[in-house]
Amino acid sequence: MTEFSLNIAENVVEKLGSLEHEENSLACRDEDELKKLKHSMLVIKDVLIDAEEKRSNSPELRLWLKQLNHVFYDAEDVLDELEVENLRRQVIDRGNFYTRKVLRCFSSSNPLIFRSTIGRKLKRINEGLDAIAAGNVKRQLTERAEERRPLNRERGTHSFVHSADIIGRDEDKEKIIQLLLHPMAQDECFVVTANSKRIEKSVQHISIPDPDSARRDFPMLSQDLDQVRTVFIHSDKDVLASNSILETCLSRFKYLRALNLSRSQFKELPKKIGKMKHLRYLDLSWNHRIKRLPNSICKLQNLQTLFLGGCDEIEELPRGMRYMESLRFLWLATRQTSLPRDEIGCLKSLRFLWIATCEKLERLFEDMENLSALRSLYIVTCPSLKSLPRSLQYLTSLQDLHISGCEALNFHNQEACEFKLKKLVLCFLEAVQELPEWLIRGSADTLKSLKLEFCPELHELPACLKTFSALQELQILGCPRLAERCDRETGDDWEKIAHIPKVIVDNVDVIKQT
Repeated sequence: MTEFSLNIAENVVEKLGSLEHEENSLACRDEDELKKLKHSMLVIKDVLIDAEEKRSNSPELRLWLKQLNHVFYDAEDVLDELEVENLRRQVIDRGNFYTRKVLRCFSSSNPLIFRSTIGRKLKRINEGLDAIAAGNVKRQLTERAEERRPLNRERGTHSFVHSADIIGRDEDKEKIIQLLLHPMAQDECFVVTANSKRIEKSVQHISIPDPDSARRDFPMLSQDLDQVRTVFIHSDKDVLASNSILETCLSRFKYLRALNLSRSQFKELPKKIGKMKHLRYLDLSWNHRIKRLPNSICKLQNLQTLFLGGCDEIEELPRGMRYMESLRFLWLATRQTSLPRDEIGCLKSLRFLWIATCEKLERLFEDMENLSALRSLYIVTCPSLKSLPRSLQYLTSLQDLHISGCEALNFHNQEACEFKLKKLVLCFLEAVQELPEWLIRGSADTLKSLKLEFCPELHELPACLKTFSALQELQILGCPRLAERCDRETGDDWEKIAHIPKVIVDNVDVIKQT
């Protein structure tokens, strides 16, 4: 529990540090309260190592740590509110004068009301920390910050990361993606089974494999399992029981951070999902029963990851996704023919966007230019998609573009893109005849990998490829007309690709070919 408390404390201190460096932040108006909060957090954090060694023999100390966690969570939430509101102000400032004037008249956007509310919350948190620090337990503990061991903890994140700061971190990015796709290691989970007699109050992760065992064991769950951060429900046997289990989770786990419902067959989500203000990760992927998401899901303004991939029966995405301003990872599916403006295009923090298994989708949203932090864009299995929006060219941070299974897609001429791609993959594009220069010309100094697979009508490579100095690998597979032009020395396109260290055509390394 103490290492858990230490992680939260460090995350709060890190968020406080990021707010100190954010110019024009609303936090500046509560500077005294924030400084007091940071000082209190640092002082308490230094005694938590001593608390770890002594807690097993002290019921009083265990209660103290529980009270401390409540205040830590509240502090983390207030700082998250500040980050989200600062982001919202940036979005509003991009609008016209009339829009800004109207939005700031409402209480939810009025900076005076917001600062007053945040000020009261910070004051209550500081008073709570003062009361906890003044107790007898604190005086029994010794500061031992110098003995602090390195922890394998989840690194805190915030919304104010400049894109230039994380370019070139491809390996770390892949690790992050894997952690998001598999957030719970098996040895960290408490599995609810029919043999479970009790659940320790300090457990952080709960896995519920099926409704049969959960019916028996869920009544044993106490009302105050505040340590539970992650719940994984895999219950495809009984939909009614699954919904009941989910209702119980949302009611009892106040500080839930991650909810994994992947491959569970829920028909609908409870509206109270919007009240889970601590939730950071929500996975609904490969749920083939669910047809509609409640609009209340858009109230999850601290949510950073939302996976809807494979939910191919969703009739329409929830309205109000523009308010989910903390989203960094979004994987969506829908039966809509077009994605609306002023929704996904407003997600300024978005880093990774997957649009997949959207069989009826003909048009993407037209306001992509606002996705200034987007690094990876995957458009997969959208057979009705006819063209890409012109605003695609303004994705200045885009590094990884993957388009696959879009049978009707064709590249219409437009202005050269401003992004600097590192990887481009085009697969199963039956209508594409040319690799357009406007798509890749701006990436001449950055593109490292180019894959062209199963594009039967693709018949020529662009002349600009011979100037691509960073290109290390070109793979061509299932493109018969193009393959012939890439024959070593004799192919019509050979001079365009001869400088590339690795050229694989239909699984043959052309460069090494003798």
